[in-house]
Amino acid sequence: MTTTELIEVFQDLGLQTNQEHIQDYLDVVNTKENEPYTELHHIIPRSIDKNNKYGTLVSLTPHKHAKAHYYLSLIIKDEKISTNMASSIGLILFRNLDMNEENQEDINELNKVAYEARQKIGKNNTGYVAVKDKDGITQRLKIGDPRLKTDEFVGVASGTVTVKDKNGKNLRVSVDDPKYLSGELTATTKGKITVIDKNGVTFQVDKNDSGYLSGELKGVTKGRVSVIDKNGGTFNVSVDDPRLLSGELEYVSAGRISIHHKKLKKGTMIYKKDLMTYTNQGWELGKFKHQKKGTHKNIGSIWIHKDNIQKKITKNDILMYENEGWVRGCKPRKP
Repeated sequence: MTTTELIEVFQDLGLQTNQEHIQDYLDVVNTKENEPYTELHHIIPRSIDKNNKYGTLVSLTPHKHAKAHYYLSLIIKDEKISTNMASSIGLILFRNLDMNEENQEDINELNKVAYEARQKIGKNNTGYVAVKDKDGITQRLKIGDPRLKTDEFVGVASGTVTVKDKNGKNLRVSVDDPKYLSGELTATTKGKITVIDKNGVTFQVDKNDSGYLSGELKGVTKGRVSVIDKNGGTFNVSVDDPRLLSGELEYVSAGRISIHHKKLKKGTMIYKKDLMTYTNQGWELGKFKHQKKGTHKNIGSIWIHKDNIQKKITKNDILMYENEGWVRGCKPRKP
């Protein structure tokens, strides 16, 4: 897509644009990626192109995906759309924490833009939640949308985990990935904590980080609680927020109970008065329990050996290896 074509599309959608950064945006979305993990990005966002008339998809690294949303926030003059684009930067970066350390300085700047946008949105209290459909396309739905109770949409990071390999390379994989289940890939959050600095930038550090231990960096949840307003919008506020103290805001758990749906494989919290409605739709009382690694009879790892070589594989692959002459267990020790 060229600069002229992009401008014409925005005009067709009735949007005024700042043309200064259009070429910057196109430079980002027109690059081809060879990275192990990429995300799909609509050159014309679905939030704008609701009928998907200009449904051009590209694959971008998380860093470039965030950069694309940043340029869109500068290009589109509509304040609401621009703010939402900037706010979505934080979502992209948060679900890919610690993935692009070589771009950390730029990521910190993008996080600042996202933080300011979230502050602006928070004041207007939109009450929306980010989700993805079966094709992996993300969008925001209003809290209470009946589609959230079905398997049509799930959380944007549902079913995935950010991991690192033996070389320290970070990527996002399915929670059912054999390498993750075998322990070859480990979660990037292991031994780390998400913190916020004095500028409002969030990132991860080791639990023994001097900045965290000294109090210079604070855990993102320290001194904050999850609340819900009268419109059903949920967000975090300080424990000293006057709206919480006055009763205008309530704790998310106030008067609510946990329920789960085994078929949908997810849980939520509802008001007690709505329990019968949810029960009739197949929901049950109690929190949803995520299956731990290796607890399923066909999931987990096992040692095998052959010709003085031993390695660990997933149980799902054992028959394939046995047909090739591998034997279960570690290789026998020499006497």
